[in-house]
Amino acid sequence: MTEAASLNIVRLSFEENLKWDLYYRGIKISARIIDPSFYLRIDNGEAFSKGDVLEVELQINQYFDDAVNTFITKSYQVNTINRHILRNEQQKFDFDAD
Repeated sequence: MTEAASLNIVRLSFEENLKWDLYYRGIKISARIIDPSFYLRIDNGEAFSKGDVLEVELQINQYFDDAVNTFITKSYQVNTINRHILRNEQQKFDFDAD
């Protein structure tokens, strides 16, 4: 299954064969990024930091486990990076405001 997702960067890798650690819906995942244009952006000097957000097309690979009658997530893969939001550009909510 593939879906649009916002992922927070935890740990990154500039080598295409290695996975990145990201938060997806509050869950820490590891995923390969296969978007070739993304690695060109890295090679051209685009900077990334822990806490940045990537808006992506996320592929979630699952299989059905008959023993527990549910789908189990096997792996994640980022097919396309649509947008990179720097940590300091993200909107912060003040939940204590009146």
